[in-house]
Amino acid sequence: MQPLKGFNFYRAKACNQSGVVYYSGIAKIGDVGSISVYPNPVRDRERINVSFKDMAAGMYKLLLTNKAGQVISKQDVNIIGDRNVSFRLSGNVSPGTYHLQIAGKNNIVLFIKEIIIL
Repeated sequence: MQPLKGFNFYRAKACNQSGVVYYSGIAKIGDVGSISVYPNPVRDRERINVSFKDMAAGMYKLLLTNKAGQVISKQDVNIIGDRNVSFRLSGNVSPGTYHLQIAGKNNIVLFIKEIIIL
């Protein structure tokens, strides 16, 4: 059995030896697809490529932060179907280690990846 695309709702049913049936709470399980980032390490300090595959359609926020949590670059993208996005970095990005965060609806963070910029 294949789950439907998007969110699915599940609950477990258990039966003890005397035949009493118990149900768990309902769990909402979502198909969040996949996100990949390349290249890593980043050599040109101009852009990071982000690939969205099987993600729910909608707006996503890309944030590049330094180790102190300060936002270095940000970009909003509208995803419909599979899409590759070129995330442009601001001109003042120094070599170092950063975090790329991708947030979806209601600013819920779906993805965090450590990025090394040479």
